[in-house]
Amino acid sequence: MQYAGFASVYDALMRDVPYADWISFILEKTSVPEGSQAFDAACGTGSALIQLLKHGLKATAMDISEEMLLIASERLRREGKRAQLIEGDISNFSLHRPVSLITCICDGVNYLIQPEDAQNFFSRAYQFLIEGGALAFDISGAYKLAEMLPGNLFYEDGEDITYFWQSEYEDGLCKMELTFFVRQENGLYERFDERHFQRAYSGDEIRGMLKKSGFNRIECWDGYNDRPAAENSERLLFIAYK
Repeated sequence: MQYAGFASVYDALMRDVPYADWISFILEKTSVPEGSQAFDAACGTGSALIQLLKHGLKATAMDISEEMLLIASERLRREGKRAQLIEGDISNFSLHRPVSLITCICDGVNYLIQPEDAQNFFSRAYQFLIEGGALAFDISGAYKLAEMLPGNLFYEDGEDITYFWQSEYEDGLCKMELTFFVRQENGLYERFDERHFQRAYSGDEIRGMLKKSGFNRIECWDGYNDRPAAENSERLLFIAYK
């Protein structure tokens, strides 16, 4: 299974991400009405998806990791929410009908390390949006991936999970080496290692691909804040309208 080990610790690593605030910001900007259809791409364990559902949207979600989707399914059950979950590659997704909103939260586009895959994702997003619909996605900024992460060692020593994370940057790619020690029921710790790659896309690159896909009205925010993105923005939020 792809990202099988990572899926088991993903929610613990992302516990400080304010998904509720992020989705509220997107819905405020896009004015997507309650009851609308949405598609959450690279949904992971379903954190953003659940927030979309809590706002009254009807949603379908996709992730490339079966293990992530299994966790998302269980979380939906606990929340009393329903959504169709699809295992697949977001650069080649297809929907039965167009939707009002497509989201891709927390670096999903960075993981499309081949620019043609990112272009395909944007083109399909345009294809499967209703007229006036919106594509909202964020990326880790090029400044963060190229300047802030490389050469630094990050770690967290928790009671149940300890991890070390270091990065290298070369030719537009940030390679992340992660080592986890996860406490088992018998009190011993199991080690597993992950290697992740993210493409450092510039704001201009993203805008160019969005325009090539057909989007004309494109907003770019400094993360989930009411200010325009800058060259040193750590996170960029794009909202593109059909």
